[in-house]
Amino acid sequence: MDTVIRGATVVFAANFTDQSGEPTNPQSANLHIAFRRNRAMQNAVVAMERSGNVWSVAWDSAVADQCQVDWHVKTTGANVAALQGSFKLETNRANPNAA
Repeated sequence: MDTVIRGATVVFAANFTDQSGEPTNPQSANLHIAFRRNRAMQNAVVAMERSGNVWSVAWDSAVADQCQVDWHVKTTGANVAALQGSFKLETNRANPNAA
C-alpha cells in the first residue's frame, strides 16, 4: 500500500478507455473518497475536471486524520468506467499538520 504524508495534496488522474483501449467520452467523473476526521468516518464526493482525455482532481489530505484512505473514481453516461484503490495517510509529531 502506498503511503502519503498528511498535509500533502493528492492528485487523482484517470484516462478512461473502452475494451479495445480507445479513449471514451464520459459525461462526467467523480472521486468518491472515504477517510477519518476527528476519529469519525467521512465520505466525500468531488467532481473531476476534464483536460483532453484526462480527468483529474486534487484533494488536500490535511482534512483527514492519520488513517487508511479509500478512493473510487466513477464516470457517468452510457459506458460506466471505474477505478479504485487505497493508501495510508501518515504523520508524525514533527508534522505541522499533526493535530
